[in-house]
Amino acid sequence: MNQKTLSEQLMVDKTTTAKAIRKLESEGYIRKEIDPIDLRNQKIYLTDSGRAVVPKIEEALAEVMEIGTEGISAEEYLELIRLLKIILNNLNKHVQTSTRQ
Repeated sequence: MNQKTLSEQLMVDKTTTAKAIRKLESEGYIRKEIDPIDLRNQKIYLTDSGRAVVPKIEEALAEVMEIGTEGISAEEYLELIRLLKIILNNLNKHVQTSTRQ
């Protein structure tokens, strides 16, 4: 995956993504390689060290989700996610509109 695609999927600006990528690369969790199809892009890959921490991250996220969603039904959770997506989309549209002006 490249930085642009990652930013879009996470709905995070490119600068924030670039900082995170630099940190993860310096800590040995990811590596970057020039995309042979488009030499202007770099693809991002997990290293063995990065793959090794994935289960720990997934476990921590599951624990946070369990704590955070306590007392919320599955339907309520899905509604919350739907509403948060709307909010994020609205904010992204506003940022894009503001940067064009």
